[in-house]
Amino acid sequence: MSTQTIPIDRREELVKAKEQQKRQAQRADCLYLAGAVLVTAGVALCRWRFAPIAAGVFCLLPPLLELASGFVKGLRVVPRR
Repeated sequence: MSTQTIPIDRREELVKAKEQQKRQAQRADCLYLAGAVLVTAGVALCRWRFAPIAAGVFCLLPPLLELASGFVKGLRVVPRR
């Protein structure tokens, strides 16, 4: 047996990491949509006229969270001189 290390191609690692990130992002999106459907259905069971409002809130929530997180990240960046 040889004791030499086998070089791993860095590109393969990057490709695997990107594929894993895609799978995780897709899974997170599916879980978010499933949760939104369940909550909207639950609201519809209580008051059917509030269901469109709940669905609209779930449609607006991701862009609002992205705006808020971008704002917070901007506050944390050290200004260049």
